[in-house]
Amino acid sequence: MSVLHELESVFSSPSFRQQVGETLAGESLELFREGLKDNDAFIRESCRIMAQALRDKALGELDEEDVTVAIAGQKALLQIQLTNAEIATRTRMQNIVDKLITLSLATLIHAL
Repeated sequence: MSVLHELESVFSSPSFRQQVGETLAGESLELFREGLKDNDAFIRESCRIMAQALRDKALGELDEEDVTVAIAGQKALLQIQLTNAEIATRTRMQNIVDKLITLSLATLIHAL
């Protein structure tokens, strides 16, 4: 049984639905579905880790603190990923703009 399927079983249990409500369970499952199919490996792996931690908590294999630590770790990794993506995007933009400025200046200087 896949981790997503097991998590669906946990999320559909009466006690879980009573505590968090159908809406939250449905939205969470949809986000997990999207994340586990995403093209980005970091997103897929993060969703897998979080789904597994929640499933393991529901099965009594992890306690609340264990799950909190796992999710906090994923949040820290997310911040690193976001910073790296920002740096890569900024570098790309700087390269493009720098090339455009260089080309524009070369053309203007040549035209003068």
